[in-house]
Amino acid sequence: MLRSYLTLTLRSLWRNRTYTLLNISGIAIGMAAVTLIYWQVAQINSYDTQHPHADRLYRIGEQIPPDATDGGWAVLPLLPTLLAENPAVETGTRLFSWQRNWLAYGKQETQQRIFHADTSLLSVLNFPLKAGNPHTALATPNAMVISEQVAAKLFRNQDPLGKTVTLDNGRAYVVRGVLSPRPIDTFSAVEIIIPINDLTPAEAGLTNWFTGSCQTYLRLQPGTDPVAFERSMAAFANRHYTGESKGRTLHLLPIGALLSSETHGQLTIILYGLSLIGGFILLVVTINFLNLSTALSLARSGEVALRTTLGATAGQTIGQFVLEATLAAGVGAGLGTLLLKALIPAYIDFFDIANRFSPQLPLSTALFMMGVVLLLGTVAGWSPAQYLTRLPVVTALQGKTITARRTPFRSTLVVVQFALATVLIICTGVMMEQNRFAHNQQTGFDKDNLISVELDRSYRNPALAESTVDNLIQRLRQDPNVLAISTTKGVPGVDLWYESTTYHNTDLNRAANFNQQPVDEAYLATFGIPVVAGRGLTAADTAVTNAMINETGARALGFATPDDAIGKVIRPDAALPYMVVGVFKDHFERGTHRLIPPTFFWPVARPGYATTAG
Repeated sequence: MLRSYLTLTLRSLWRNRTYTLLNISGIAIGMAAVTLIYWQVAQINSYDTQHPHADRLYRIGEQIPPDATDGGWAVLPLLPTLLAENPAVETGTRLFSWQRNWLAYGKQETQQRIFHADTSLLSVLNFPLKAGNPHTALATPNAMVISEQVAAKLFRNQDPLGKTVTLDNGRAYVVRGVLSPRPIDTFSAVEIIIPINDLTPAEAGLTNWFTGSCQTYLRLQPGTDPVAFERSMAAFANRHYTGESKGRTLHLLPIGALLSSETHGQLTIILYGLSLIGGFILLVVTINFLNLSTALSLARSGEVALRTTLGATAGQTIGQFVLEATLAAGVGAGLGTLLLKALIPAYIDFFDIANRFSPQLPLSTALFMMGVVLLLGTVAGWSPAQYLTRLPVVTALQGKTITARRTPFRSTLVVVQFALATVLIICTGVMMEQNRFAHNQQTGFDKDNLISVELDRSYRNPALAESTVDNLIQRLRQDPNVLAISTTKGVPGVDLWYESTTYHNTDLNRAANFNQQPVDEAYLATFGIPVVAGRGLTAADTAVTNAMINETGARALGFATPDDAIGKVIRPDAALPYMVVGVFKDHFERGTHRLIPPTFFWPVARPGYATTAG
């Protein structure tokens, strides 16, 4: 029976190959677009869900008054205190990094960011090991876990396990584990891990309840209500956060919400938008397939009547039509998959998300496509078959032309299809224009032909390192291909600011919180940041008396115009005052999705980084 159904299906599709080609082409393009959206939504929703017991895993962070800012950080003594006092916490781990260090094995050296972690890290978070025992890799003193990339740099083709690595601070560590390649759908990325226990209490700040610089993860006991647990943290915070840290509150963030949290809610809007667009496209594909199938079915009334006369039931006829529609949808989905695989690499490259999304299609994508194929086949096969099986058999056998009555339902389908298609075309145009705007948006500084090089002035022998860096900078200044060179502690796009500081304009009784950064006299010229009032810093401004602020900072301190700020004195908390000698133009430092903050530049001859423009 199934074989005969399949034979009839193939004959029908071939006999009406023009309609079949139209249906398959429309389904292939529509399915490729819908599945591309589903792939991206699924990738976003899968972030950090691979950790053990991810449904009970949270990052606990501090909200700091007065504006309740939250950077996802917590003080180091928080976790051990919680484990000792609150039985609702099953386990947890801490992860933090202070600086980049040089590592050496023999003559091989590499500079990497060192992460300190509890011995429980590998069991709480999903950092699988390619080599080594995850239960003991961080349990021994002076143990180290490294990534494959670091192992390749230091040990080449040697087995890294058991090898001793020396840091630039003179400490030696034994490699006890090698990390597997990092899953692309995780927010946390580490290259080198050493135990927190190797640090002295003073180094780690294990008793410091004020300075928070640690990512702290908690796994709650099964059945624990996270909302009730978060409320119970108020009393805990009142007991332990005292003095300067008084008033802080603690909150939980599910591990799967880390990526969304870092985008400040914008990712949620993107997810809803993508889902809505995908739903629109799927609806258009379904309506188009249904309309074409209905139009084709009118010419088959005689076939249906003859099958009925020969004893075929309505269910068998409907099954035949559903099989035909499902087969056409399946072929379209298969071609759509091939088109999708060709689209994804170009899509990833166009939006520059190679470090965020994997080009591989997960199993759920195949299940999604199978569900859509069954939906399309059922809707496009069942509806026309139902209509034909209800027609008078005698009329159909007499060969009279059957015309479909225009019903409100069919009229609505046509109107909805064209309306949705119009909306999608408009949305596509808007998205293309927004993408063009994002790529061409002015950042406030000249980002072309810039090279940022990190130079360590304290490596091994600080005196030798200083002279070596200075000699390199002088050689670069003499290179005719280098237009300008500046040394600074940070560059736009990299969060290397010093801590924020409040500056006061006592004349106007105004104060504002500034991001501050040491720069040299060539910084503004190197980055092409214009001076809008006053002058730029010079080599003579090495004393801590003169400084520059941006336009936003001038407004925040109450100056009506940038010129009004020139020559005025502003005073930081408990420090010597500065005189504003210049105001520079606002520029984006950490992405155009963030507001430009008040920014303060003070002169330092050799801040630490070298940034060249050529």
